[in-house]
Amino acid sequence: MALRVKLHKGTLGGFNPFYDENAIQFYDPDHSDDEDRFILLGLSLKPQVLVVCHCFRESEEIIRIISARKADKDEALEYWEQIN
Repeated sequence: MALRVKLHKGTLGGFNPFYDENAIQFYDPDHSDDEDRFILLGLSLKPQVLVVCHCFRESEEIIRIISARKADKDEALEYWEQIN
């Protein structure tokens, strides 16, 4: 299934980790009281591993970005270990 993503507030500076075939997505139960939130570890075009907290809107075709940042050392290691 191809992922069609429309980002509510741009495309994270043009580097869209949602198109990373190796991205890791986790459900975030600690922050999902009002809506289902997810955490994505994905590679940007730069390339660097990003951590993106997000939720889906309108039948999962629109993603609302809650926060995005560069992965710390442990998060990046988890990403790279998963694809090797």
